[in-house]
Amino acid sequence: MELREKIKERRNNLKPEYIEKYSVQASRALYKYLRHDLLWEKDIPVLCYYPLHNEVDLRPLYEELLEEDVKLYFPVTEGENMTFYQVESLDDFVEGTFHVMEPKNREYPLTDFTQSMIAFVPGVMFDVSGNRVGYGKGYYDRYLKGCADCHKIGIAYPMQILGQWEANPWDVPMDCLLPDMMEETHD
Repeated sequence: MELREKIKERRNNLKPEYIEKYSVQASRALYKYLRHDLLWEKDIPVLCYYPLHNEVDLRPLYEELLEEDVKLYFPVTEGENMTFYQVESLDDFVEGTFHVMEPKNREYPLTDFTQSMIAFVPGVMFDVSGNRVGYGKGYYDRYLKGCADCHKIGIAYPMQILGQWEANPWDVPMDCLLPDMMEETHD
């Protein structure tokens, strides 16, 4: 079995209680990181994802940011491309490609790739240098290559962070990883 599949299987076997506890802690840690470490302004758009297959669930953070009128954008895959659309409520989703929840309202796509952005990037596994392995379709790598000033945060459980490997030329590394900003949480 390929390493990517082994990590996906381990993540799929995480207990619901652990996922919930870790997700709440992750949301708190990310909020603190945004506010205190990055000195982030709420007018900077945030690229988000809707959790799938036991990914870290950041919806508690998204709710808090929406209450503060932060512009949150979620992806929609169309062919080989991915476009992010603004979401004003976490109730505004519909099942889309690959059974991923996608924004129903597609009125407000993110089109200014020169502005500063924050991106929460899920993955199957990351190395200690921030290199990411996703699901193998390359959507995030293609999208993030076009963003001029994007602070990329790899979102994962500690068991998804592995040693170090040589990245492919098309891979876009993360600027930091979620487990690095959290206190130890045991699976």
